[in-house]
Amino acid sequence: MVTYTGRVVDPCNLQIEDVDINDIAHSLSMQCRFAGHTREFYSVAQHSIRVCEAVEGAGFASADVILQALLHDATEAYVQDIIRPIKYDTKMKGYRILEERVWTVVAQHFNIPLIVFPIVDRADKRALKAELLQFTKIPHARYHEWMDDIEELAPATYCMAPDEAEQAFLAEFHRLGGRA
Repeated sequence: MVTYTGRVVDPCNLQIEDVDINDIAHSLSMQCRFAGHTREFYSVAQHSIRVCEAVEGAGFASADVILQALLHDATEAYVQDIIRPIKYDTKMKGYRILEERVWTVVAQHFNIPLIVFPIVDRADKRALKAELLQFTKIPHARYHEWMDDIEELAPATYCMAPDEAEQAFLAEFHRLGGRA
């Protein structure tokens, strides 16, 4: 693939030097959550910022964990995402292995922990529940059992346009001391 910044990369054999924060920010800002089945455009970049804010707002996460929260979906810049029912189907094991390899390279590039911390996973699920309520028509009864005990984040105040989400993502990355 050719990335936004013009890099030619093989997502199936991603190398540390292939990873670029500008490619990640741009790609995530252009991707809509829920495969686009939303009431309005809501980007993966904006979702990532909200997960980061939730982790930072918890008050006891280290800087590398907060940066991990911002970058938790960075793999989607290189291998896209697949909706949950398909992604976790047993036949999709190859995709999940590829996604894990890409995550390993991304984590090494940005010097963040490889294992996703529980606080990041929890914030991601809180954001997911809030986004389902705010941006989709999924009825509450369709939630999986794992969502019952999750308190969702407050609704997003507005949806960022892709260029705004890209700039906000990059600003957050630099504010957190991320090194490109």
